[in-house]
Amino acid sequence: MYATKFNHFTRRTMKYLLIFIIFLSFTETALGQLDKGIWLVGGSGSFQSNKRDFIVGQDIVQYKDIDVSLSSSVGYFIIDKLAIGIKPSFSWSKSDYVRTLAGNVGGGRGNNSWLYFGPFGRYYLLQKDNNYNILVDASYSYGIQSNFGAKTGHSNSFKFMTGPEFYFNSSVGIELLVGYSSRKDGFYGFDQSQHYRGFLTTIGFQIHLERDK
Repeated sequence: MYATKFNHFTRRTMKYLLIFIIFLSFTETALGQLDKGIWLVGGSGSFQSNKRDFIVGQDIVQYKDIDVSLSSSVGYFIIDKLAIGIKPSFSWSKSDYVRTLAGNVGGGRGNNSWLYFGPFGRYYLLQKDNNYNILVDASYSYGIQSNFGAKTGHSNSFKFMTGPEFYFNSSVGIELLVGYSSRKDGFYGFDQSQHYRGFLTTIGFQIHLERDK
């Protein structure tokens, strides 16, 4: 039932997004501020709730997870269509131990947070006088994990993203990006690491701020 509702929601969202893109294609040109000297400020957020199974010996422990992440970016166009800057981001997760498949009821709980910080660079491929553009974005982030206030881990991640940015006007745009991410986490006091690789999608807003003259 939940999968059916999710599929209906996804199809409806994609339909509205397609209508919005078609509408933009017939509107007057909205000049995106991609000139040298323009500031670029953006942000995005995500929320995820899921259940997962963790195998322990012959048993499977079931968890219920909640993940919230917020990210922002501040950049500056050093030349036309090329911006560099920094991307701080924060993620928080909570895990509740529900039960094991053997029938033992859980009750344990844990939470941790990650704080990331690093540089990024992005380049817009099309001409500046469009109401949309195509960009490529590459970034690196170093992260620190905190578990109940104690520093417990560290992370190195790389992302490469590409996709369109559609402008509402000369200052505000919405971007829909797809790309590849590689992240390696290490943990203090343990001789082990975890490596995550895969594709991802993001949606976010960008504000192009013209400098004072």
